[in-house]
Amino acid sequence: MRTVTITLKSLSPYAQSRYHNLPKLDGELPDAYEERTWKEKAHVDSLGEVFIPPMAVAGVIKDAALFTSEKIPGKGSQTWTKHFDSGILVMTPLKLGINIKDVRKSVIHCSVDGKPRGKSRVLRFFPTVDEWKGTVDVTVLDDVITPEIFSKVLITAGSLIGLGAFRVRNRGYFGRFEIVSMKWK
Repeated sequence: MRTVTITLKSLSPYAQSRYHNLPKLDGELPDAYEERTWKEKAHVDSLGEVFIPPMAVAGVIKDAALFTSEKIPGKGSQTWTKHFDSGILVMTPLKLGINIKDVRKSVIHCSVDGKPRGKSRVLRFFPTVDEWKGTVDVTVLDDVITPEIFSKVLITAGSLIGLGAFRVRNRGYFGRFEIVSMKWK
């Protein structure tokens, strides 16, 4: 078991879409509800700092391992996917150093059901950070995962998968990032 401390920096805006389930006010129309509650979609700590949840960081790495479908040398047709799925763990959020008061509202025309080719489309509002940088620890539980393959998968995660709402992997253009540093312990 090893820990890698990674520092990431945005290449495109990052938007969040946390489920909040706030009730509508009596007679409130859908657009008014979106306008009133859009900041509630952000992940925020008790001090008002926006963060990327641990599961989102782990998820983007695991999705990238699946996306690459790269075979493990000397293991026939076996890929890295299962090793990343069960072999990495992120326990703390990636803090962005940005207060919820400083996020902007993105207005995105998206499908009602959240599917990329949905027939009905509506305007939705998302809390968005234009530029961010943060550090997070990833525990690598599976010794088969080398620093070289981890780095390759993380680069793919930042360029081809992305984080948050309207990310690259979901036909958006948000959530792209680059690696600033990676330190193995």
